[in-house]
Amino acid sequence: TTNAPMIASRCTLDGQDVVISFVGMGDLPYNKEERTCLEAQLRKVKLNDGPCDPYFLIHVGDIKSGKKGQCDDTAYRDIAEIFTSAQNTLSYNPADIFIVPGDNEWNDCGLFPPYEKY
Repeated sequence: TTNAPMIASRCTLDGQDVVISFVGMGDLPYNKEERTCLEAQLRKVKLNDGPCDPYFLIHVGDIKSGKKGQCDDTAYRDIAEIFTSAQNTLSYNPADIFIVPGDNEWNDCGLFPPYEKY
């Protein structure tokens, strides 16, 4: 699917109800089809474009498949290219996008994978 989930949380800040919404995604892209899906998801997400839009996007890792996936720079360079392209074409502020390593990165590629370069 090309729909990225939007998550919202309601809290009280200084006596006022505040809704904080963001987009959460992960476990992709493992192949060319999922890369296309991720690019389509990013085209649909509008960050901070209006009062009801999500404030930020977080990719919770697993940008490559488990033990079968590569631990060299290839997967990391690819995901950096996808998000850099989205920032450039969709005017995303880089501060609005977070990518954290998933278990496929930490467990399968060691404690300090090439992830940090990108």
